[in-house]
Amino acid sequence: MADKLWIGNGTASSGNYGDWSQADNWSPSGVPVASDNVRFSAEHTQAVTAGLNQSSITLGDLIVEDGYSGKIGTNTAPLQIGVTTFEYAGRGDSAFLDIAASSVNPVIHNTGSSTTGKVGLHIKGSAMGTVVVMAGSVGLGSLHGTSATVTTLRVTGGSVEIGSGSTVTNIYSFGGSVTTRTNITDCNVNGGTVTAREQAAITTLDLEDGTVNFNSEATWATVNVNGGRLSIGAGSNKTITNLTLEPGGELIYYPSNLTLSNDLPKATQPIRITTSDV
Repeated sequence: MADKLWIGNGTASSGNYGDWSQADNWSPSGVPVASDNVRFSAEHTQAVTAGLNQSSITLGDLIVEDGYSGKIGTNTAPLQIGVTTFEYAGRGDSAFLDIAASSVNPVIHNTGSSTTGKVGLHIKGSAMGTVVVMAGSVGLGSLHGTSATVTTLRVTGGSVEIGSGSTVTNIYSFGGSVTTRTNITDCNVNGGTVTAREQAAITTLDLEDGTVNFNSEATWATVNVNGGRLSIGAGSNKTITNLTLEPGGELIYYPSNLTLSNDLPKATQPIRITTSDV
């Protein structure tokens, strides 16, 4: 096991700059092998543009530090590599990673700024445990034709896009925003904003604070609004099988496209309900 620092523009010809597979693009010299710890730092910001298929190895750590401003891979050619530990705080315009079947708990401290419709870090992988996002913009299988499998997503800031082909079992939202285009089993919202689009269904929603936007065409099984705001958009048909609305919670909906399988709950204190058929 060795510690490897990405330089990216070693003593070889400039034609090899940015090539992961070029030995002198690393310090100490030598292409990383299985169990090595790889680090990207602010001192060396050359983008990674070649040698991107490293799928035959699994690193120990892959750490992208705050201040690294180079790009990693592209939307059609991500960096393919196994990892045991992954932390990201880079500030490059974009990074694309395919970590395959790595059983890992990624921690995203920050990413580069993204333009509308894009994210700073794209992750594809089939065995992620807990993904923590603190800032920046992250896509989990958000590119067309890609997917990500995540047991638990914890968001305290930034934004997360979940693609329609992905699988995310649990969401815990404390801040920032999450947009999902796939089904979620348990969604716990204590702050921030969670938005469901396309045909995304939620089996159980517990809303304590923050906002949940039900903009998908789907049936949600159990919805507990203990606080915060549940906004049910116009347009496509929506169904809630079992709704609990407690004092302190707010429900905004359009009667023409919402089906409630149970009656609106009764309470001894005021509940704010807003309807519209505009």
